[in-house]
Amino acid sequence: MILLVLLLLLVLLVLLLLMMTMMMMIMIFIIHISWTWNPALKRKRGKPRNTLRRIIEADMKKMNYNWKELESIVQDRVE
Repeated sequence: MILLVLLLLLVLLVLLLLMMTMMMMIMIFIIHISWTWNPALKRKRGKPRNTLRRIIEADMKKMNYNWKELESIVQDRVE
């Protein structure tokens, strides 16, 4: 009986870890899309012309960074 309960808890833990992994993968995918998204249609009147990528590229130019340098900084921060 105790082994059955422990086995059930182990299965639930594995499922929880898989769900968390899938959620992280989805979040990373959404972030990647938001960085690389380029609107193909004309913008509506009153909408800003700049996208998130253009804003960040302008900031990078001010700070004299490129994408590779920023990626390495982010990786250092994550680890």
